[in-house]
Amino acid sequence: MTAPLLDVQDLSVEFHTDGGVVHAVSHADMSVPESGILGLVGESGSGKSVTSLAVLGLLGTRRARITSGRILFRGEDLLQKSPAELRALRGRHIGLVSQNALSALDPSFTIGAQLVEVLRRHQRLDRRTARARALESLQLVALPDAERRLRAYPHELSGGQRQRVVIALALACRPELLLADEPTTALDATVQKQILDLLLSLNAELGTAILVVTHDFGVVSHLCRTVTVMRRGRVLEAGTTERVLTAPEHPYTQALVKAVPRLRLGADERAVPRQQRRLPEFTEVLTAVEG
Repeated sequence: MTAPLLDVQDLSVEFHTDGGVVHAVSHADMSVPESGILGLVGESGSGKSVTSLAVLGLLGTRRARITSGRILFRGEDLLQKSPAELRALRGRHIGLVSQNALSALDPSFTIGAQLVEVLRRHQRLDRRTARARALESLQLVALPDAERRLRAYPHELSGGQRQRVVIALALACRPELLLADEPTTALDATVQKQILDLLLSLNAELGTAILVVTHDFGVVSHLCRTVTVMRRGRVLEAGTTERVLTAPEHPYTQALVKAVPRLRLGADERAVPRQQRRLPEFTEVLTAVEG
């Protein structure tokens, strides 16, 4: 059996705060196969984003501490690497797509300048070659009029166009793994589908594996082949997307799936006021899980 590209084993992360120790992730396991797409699903505070930041070595505070586990990328434990080694890994082998493209891009520099900087830093290209590669990256994510967009600043682009630029930045060095943290949250429904279709096509064309952090089962059903469900730092359920969505085993996952909005409701459901639909059942499940 082929080893996974990314293998998170028994990961625990805690934060030391003025109010005490917060156990953000507790003994979590998950894996992303070569060219696979894993959805990491959970509500706010479930630990999914902390897990992805731990993979990148970007927890970003002295109060964060990894207390157990291994994060294997191509068999090498990222937790044993130095900050310099992790910086070399980010961008070149693991790319990040953040949920807020406007804050991820530097407003002081053109799109082309930011792409060229990434390419020159990680691949030591001359400026002319890097610019040509930058143009290829924008064309890869199907950004209209890519040549002109190289000279544009982030504020001159729409939200969907900025998100494509962020994906182009993450893919500029052709990494093996892409971490996409809520990649469609700030976008309207039509643009969301375009971005998800783009990620699917890039996965098919380039073989790039993707770890998608999301709270949205709609994103999971459209994009992911496997899914891991987290709550309060713990993995509650994992499996193929089809199995988890059609036959969830954990009561919390069952409640999440039932809470997904549907266009077609039965007569009995339509008779219930919108704000009350499924909420009592969901509240009962949360109470049982937390208890």
